[in-house]
This record gives sequence, C-alpha cells and structure tokens, in this order.
Amino acid sequence: MKAITKKDLKGIKFNDEINWLLEDINRKGDINGRYFSAWWFDMYRPDKAECKAMGAIIWQLLVNNIDSLGVTFNDGTEAQLDLKKAAEFIGEKLNTWWGIIVKLFRSMYYDGFKIDVCDACGLNALYLKLK
Repeated sequence: MKAITKKDLKGIKFNDEINWLLEDINRKGDINGRYFSAWWFDMYRPDKAECKAMGAIIWQLLVNNIDSLGVTFNDGTEAQLDLKKAAEFIGEKLNTWWGIIVKLFRSMYYDGFKIDVCDACGLNALYLKLK
C-alpha cells in the first residue's frame, strides 16, 4: 500500500472527516485486527460524512492524475479515464481489489460527484464532469 499524502490531494477542501480518514488509511498496522482495506470495505459501515470524505479523496486522486489515466476534452470541463486503469490505481492506494473500487465509483454519483461508470457492453470508461 502506498501512503496518500496531502500533496497527492492538492486541491481538496480538507475537513475533519477527510483528515481522520487519511490517518486511518495511512496507519501502520491494523484497525481492530484488520488492515484498513479489509476493515473499511468488508466490515465497517461508515456514516454519510465518512462516505463523502472517501469519495472526495478518490475524486481528487482521479482529478490530479487525469493525464496518466485518461484525457480531458470539451475545454477541460470533462474527462474520460480508462476505467480499469483508474480503479487499479485507486485500489493500489487503498490496498484493495480494483473491482471494489468500481463499485465505489458507482456509489460516488449518489454522493454528489459527477462521475459515470461506463462499462456496459464491454466499454471500459470512467467519465468525469469537472466543471
């Protein structure tokens, strides 16, 4: 697992939930006998604020790495990323399987992020509305 630094999240609006979540993500050792990824994705049922914080961290990681994961278009207001590549990148950061991250991408839409998973009929795209 690679640590997520504040430099990696350039542009995010930090709040208590994001700071606490970053501490948990980057913690050495375990949480209640499990690594962060197993605890967060398998056992823990976070509240709405924590889900929004996780979404914000993932969103900022995606936005800050668009050049290596995909392209922007429409005067930089939209981006299309390689879905699997983006999910693997985030999965590596959070030490979890990329398929779980795709599921998380889908749920981010309901937390107000302008994100669309386009994987029907063999598509492999993640669409972001940036502005």
